[in-house]
Amino acid sequence: LISQSLPVDVVDSENNKIMGIKAIVAGSGHTIALKNDGTLLAWGGNGNGQLGDGTELNRSFPTVVKDVDNQPISGVRAIFAKNRHSFAIKADGSVLAWGFWDGTKEDNDRTYNSIIPRELLDSSGNRIIGIKAIDDHFAIDSNDNLLILGRFFGDRLITTAIANDSFGMPVTGIKAIESGLFLKESGELLTGGGGKIS
Repeated sequence: LISQSLPVDVVDSENNKIMGIKAIVAGSGHTIALKNDGTLLAWGGNGNGQLGDGTELNRSFPTVVKDVDNQPISGVRAIFAKNRHSFAIKADGSVLAWGFWDGTKEDNDRTYNSIIPRELLDSSGNRIIGIKAIDDHFAIDSNDNLLILGRFFGDRLITTAIANDSFGMPVTGIKAIESGLFLKESGELLTGGGGKIS
């Protein structure tokens, strides 16, 4: 990779401009781009499989994010990247996770690592749908409940339960999440990290 002082076009390996991008997110050293057709491109550091191309090779040019059958991921409506992992939310609210992810205290700090995007599961090992937003250790479901991420089922990352606040009450009515901050419909702002709300 070459440092640039001025903006330049992002191009593919054949020097064609990357077009039709709907959204972009960045982790510590990698970038994920969501295209208008619901497919994903990724480039940058890939030491933990955070690009989701089935390898751990760093990529200077955008590469297609692929599923377990080596086919391009499709039907994505939202993306999230942090540190060395990535998430994609599909149209039905199902979530794909890949890369290296630190577990929470309640999961004895176990880690998750996959070079291929895999579906997020519920605590019974079933696929989940209806996720509206995701941010590292937390997600918002279709009922605006705050869910904790951080246990494992085989090689899959799963949701554990609706998060509780410091009084033991379920955290509901969540409108948005970002970097460990949770905005409620009421305008109240909560904070948390590592799977805990304070």
